[in-house]
Amino acid sequence: MAERAPGAPLRLVVIGAGPKALFALEELAALLVGHPEPVGRPGAGSPRELLEITVLDPGEHPGTGAAYDLSQPPELRLNVGSGILDAPAAGAFASFPDWAAREHPELAEEPYPPRAVVGRYLTER
Repeated sequence: MAERAPGAPLRLVVIGAGPKALFALEELAALLVGHPEPVGRPGAGSPRELLEITVLDPGEHPGTGAAYDLSQPPELRLNVGSGILDAPAAGAFASFPDWAAREHPELAEEPYPPRAVVGRYLTER
């Protein structure tokens, strides 16, 4: 493994841009913003200067993964409860139930919403 040049950013490559990657990157962003000192060595600069993130995914809509493609028909629904979308909120974006109540009131209490609607939520998030 090659050594990093002094002052060079750390590089993080995320393979796949599905919901778990989205939630992990949100958490990382929250940690970096709230970090009292720059990550790495003292005096090295801000976290943004020290970390370079590349996300690789063939999908058109980052955050959705193949399972939540926006073009799916409404008959294709989650096969697990929508509670799986209640990832720890690391940012200011609404939870799925709050977002659904605003954007799709008819689905606000639906435990198995259409996958395409979930995809829209993840894309916006």
